[in-house]
Amino acid sequence: MEPALQYANTRLQIVSGFATASMAQRHLETLKECSANASIELIVGMTHHSGIERAQHTAFCQLSQDQPYGMDFSCRYIAQESPIHAKCYVWSNDSGPYSAFCGSANYTMAGFVRSQIEGMANADPASVARFFLDCLPYTVDCLDESVLEHVSLTETRRTDDRATEDTVTLSLLISRGKRKGEIHQKSGLNWGFRPNRNRNEAYIPVPVQHYEFFPPIKQEFTVLTDDGYPFIFVKAQERGKALETPQSNAELGYYFRKRLGLQFGEFVTKQHLIDYGRTDVTFTKIDEETYLMDFSHDIETEHELEKGETSEEQ
Repeated sequence: MEPALQYANTRLQIVSGFATASMAQRHLETLKECSANASIELIVGMTHHSGIERAQHTAFCQLSQDQPYGMDFSCRYIAQESPIHAKCYVWSNDSGPYSAFCGSANYTMAGFVRSQIEGMANADPASVARFFLDCLPYTVDCLDESVLEHVSLTETRRTDDRATEDTVTLSLLISRGKRKGEIHQKSGLNWGFRPNRNRNEAYIPVPVQHYEFFPPIKQEFTVLTDDGYPFIFVKAQERGKALETPQSNAELGYYFRKRLGLQFGEFVTKQHLIDYGRTDVTFTKIDEETYLMDFSHDIETEHELEKGETSEEQ
């Protein structure tokens, strides 16, 4: 962050063996919070050799297309036989390169945020800038139509392909107390139904027994849904009891209302979920920064119980 605050109109160019969209989003978000006018150009070096997780690719594409923080972001993949395992970072402004670092830290949350020891050292800015330019001819933009001809995508596996310890199911209904099994009135999917709020604001409640399944509080991670939509999530609120979308709390609410066939801003009822076929979501952990969220209704979940209860009441 510090080099970006030294000068106006800064540009960060990165060559990193591995990278994650959650790290890019966190970095862009923090730059914006600091009122830094910066852009990021990323080259991921191991993609032709190792492929890239589909969830990460989809999220990188979304960041590149949407530019959600008002700063330019681009992502390119190495498309040659020889992989690049380097981790180099160079900051430049209108006068040229002025600050650079090389070392062991990939452009990932594990490399920069979590308690993992890395070694980084100052490097000659001009040399690192030349290295970045030397890599460019061997890359393909993540948005290029031919990207899949050069880079293989690692498929995010569905829940039934994973060990049970890699999956958790989170109810979208109240999970304890006298109102257990009822819909949240001013929290959960209806979090926005508070005074002077966007009615699409939503979060997914996390029971205490599943707190440790997700990354620590305030650490972004990438989530790909069963229908291919990419999210950046964060665990938030008291003790990490909620999964939110940090850029906008309404992003998650828009998504669920669309899946449920509701109008944006409409109150979500328990019957809406039952009619759809699910009252819960399943998360599968792919790695420390990548998860799959399954809200499809072709698997047996707690909604079968809900249907049974409804039949008994009738």
